[in-house]
Amino acid sequence: MLCTYLARITTEHTITEYWNCVIKGHLQQGIDVFELDAQGRVVNQTVWLRPWPVVTILRDVAMAGQLPSLPADYWLLPAAPSQLA
Repeated sequence: MLCTYLARITTEHTITEYWNCVIKGHLQQGIDVFELDAQGRVVNQTVWLRPWPVVTILRDVAMAGQLPSLPADYWLLPAAPSQLA
């Protein structure tokens, strides 16, 4: 998997990164938004990925144990549905 970071925008409270990644020959694009606390530590992360069919390839690779940073249980639904506020 080869990833290229295209842009990084940093503010006092966020870091936003825009990147491309090739997964098994397919281009995936992503945006990561990291929310920071007063000490500059990450307290929340939001990720947007596209196109969706390539996200399923990422999921399958991760669940096969080929991506140690995303364990298989990350991709599994909880036992009960979550409630949206």
